[in-house]
Amino acid sequence: MVMPVTSFVRVLAPRLRKLCVVAMLCLLTSLALAQQSQLGWVSGNCQRGSGTYVFGNGDHYQGQCRNNQFEGRGTLIFSNGDRYDGQFSRDQMNGQGTYQYANGDQFKGQFSRGVRLGQGSLIRANGERYDGQWRNDRMSGMGTYQYRNGDHYEGQWQDGERHGQGTYVRANGDSYTGQFVDNQREGQGIMTWADGNVYRGQWRNGQQHGQGEMVQNDGDRYTGQWQDGEMHGNGTMHYANGARYEGEFADNQLDGQGIYYYRNGDRLEGTWENGLQEGYATYTPANGEPERMYFNRGENIG
Repeated sequence: MVMPVTSFVRVLAPRLRKLCVVAMLCLLTSLALAQQSQLGWVSGNCQRGSGTYVFGNGDHYQGQCRNNQFEGRGTLIFSNGDRYDGQFSRDQMNGQGTYQYANGDQFKGQFSRGVRLGQGSLIRANGERYDGQWRNDRMSGMGTYQYRNGDHYEGQWQDGERHGQGTYVRANGDSYTGQFVDNQREGQGIMTWADGNVYRGQWRNGQQHGQGEMVQNDGDRYTGQWQDGEMHGNGTMHYANGARYEGEFADNQLDGQGIYYYRNGDRLEGTWENGLQEGYATYTPANGEPERMYFNRGENIG
């Protein structure tokens, strides 16, 4: 008796599904084994010689090796497009080498245990360049940096930032020599502007702050306290015409109690607001008696 087709299919279908599962498992196993056979040392003799090593993430090394480790000169190409050519020791970049980044930056110098350490040069794709010392993969120690806008820095670095003693010269001719903290002028320093103005004194967060002296190109000279880049607090202004003011300042102007000494020896003592004499004041001639005055916005009204 011939078995109906539907009955035959019902009997055979489970067996076919089982065979398909087995076949799929065999295929996957074969692919995995084939892939594994293409990883690790795929060529060469790495007891003492050279070879090619392929990583599971797509990185691969080609060069000298010993005891199944990268040892000597070689090339490591990363899956992200980076490339290193240089010396290796115990599977790590170690010694002199060149690291080419996928973004176009390039480093030439010393490596230790896989990081930049020692002397080296970083040439950026945008034209900027650093030449100097490195520690823990960052610019640290003495070094020079050329910026793309024409600025130039030479001095100490820490963890990739200007930190310590150094000189920063702007493309426009301004220059600062002194202390830096976290890329900012901080501590003692001298700023010379291209127009001839010179400041010597204390800095905080990149601005004159604390005690300092500013000599202006017109001959005026201020010595005293600064706050956030402005004359603020007690100070003395020596004017080029021979006069001087001793007293309080605020926001770069005479502001508060002070005494103005004229070049002929006369003096005016009183209160200033926004650079103008305000309120009662005492005027004392060099050879005369004191005179009481009253000012409104710098005008003597009696």
